Parts: sequence; C-alpha cells; structure tokens
Amino acid sequence: MKATLTRKTDLEILIESRDKNAINALIEQKEIALEEVINNAEWYASIGLDEMADNEVARQEKLIRDIERLKAAI
Repeated sequence: MKATLTRKTDLEILIESRDKNAINALIEQKEIALEEVINNAEWYASIGLDEMADNEVARQEKLIRDIERLKAAI
C-alpha cells in the first residue's frame, strides 16, 4: 500500500493557530481582493471576454469560501 502525504495549506495552518489578529488581517485582505475580483469579472464580461470573466468568478467563489472559513475560526 502506498502512503500519500497531504500538506496543509497556509490558510489551514493559520486557522489552526487561532491567531485572531492574523485571521482578521487576512479577512480584510481577502475582502479587498473580493471587491476587485467582482469588478474584474464584470469588466471582462462587459467587453466579451467570457473565459476571463469565468476565471474571475471562480476566484470570487474561492475567496468567499476562504472568508467564511476564516470567520468561522474566530
């Protein structure tokens, strides 16, 4: 049987640390990034770059999930 190693993400490590100051700082950064990605998706869609808009929507969904996980950890 082959063992597989999984490495924790930086987000998982931060959540496990329970460092509320660092978690709050990251939430703020991700919320700013979320605003930017929403604007980017709208702009790409408005000029017909649907694939780029889809990529930004995927980024938006990941940021939302990350923010929710971080807020739950506080």
